Amino acid sequence: MTERVKIVVDLRRLGFGALFFQALANLECCLDNGLEPYITISSDGYAENTSINCWDRVFYQPFHIKESDAIGYPSYHNWQLFQGENEFWKKDDGHWVFGYEGYRWEDPKFLQPHRDVVAKYITPLPSITEKVDKFLQPYSGKKILGVHKRGRSHYISGHGAGFADWVDMNKIFSYIDEQIEDYDYLYYMSDEGGTYSKIIDRYKEKAIYLDTKAQYVNNNEDLNHQELSGSDRILLLDNLIAEVLILSRCDYLLLTGSNVSHMAQLFGNNNNFKFYDAGVTYV
Repeated sequence: MTERVKIVVDLRRLGFGALFFQALANLECCLDNGLEPYITISSDGYAENTSINCWDRVFYQPFHIKESDAIGYPSYHNWQLFQGENEFWKKDDGHWVFGYEGYRWEDPKFLQPHRDVVAKYITPLPSITEKVDKFLQPYSGKKILGVHKRGRSHYISGHGAGFADWVDMNKIFSYIDEQIEDYDYLYYMSDEGGTYSKIIDRYKEKAIYLDTKAQYVNNNEDLNHQELSGSDRILLLDNLIAEVLILSRCDYLLLTGSNVSHMAQLFGNNNNFKFYDAGVTYV
């Protein structure tokens, strides 16, 4: 009988994208070693409290294991199972960190095996996919340019945490302007609320986006999850996965090197993309 294990991703103060990739790294390690995992992601930023499994709120379990059946399984937290022996992770000065090497995410040969795992084992719930289909239905048959702007976690290499650098909107405009005439619509996604009005002002009726709480946050403020009600935190997670899936279905992607952009790369099979934030390192 195939051994089953419980994977617990419970690092605090990380966005869901980072938690997702840690879960994916564990899943891939399990597949390489003939294990079937039950995955749990604990984050009170996306649920009422840390006892809620955020994974089950948006995805089916890879092997359709029920939570009640996972009681008593050998349990591995965060990186314990693979101890860094996975291409997603590396050890740096005694700390386990996300092994981001930007150039690899531009290589379809690097992307494909991870896309295969996501396609086979990570299926969003109908509540998510129905929201995505409903949003995209009016634009069926139209060409959509997808743009993601990561905001509050930009750091310039060499200056360390706290030296924030927001990618200038004029730089984003320049990349969009080069291509917008070839597309019917521009789908925009960002955690900087104030940038939505700038996109709408410039691209008018071509600009489309999923209505989420992110748009109501001031341009230079974080969306403080702890100030949201439990139901709003759940909606935040639902909308995040829906936005990732919408982005993954766009015809061409202008991306920032963030976990959200990388999730969109893996949930889709689109090799028509460009990263416009060269020189910015994320920590």
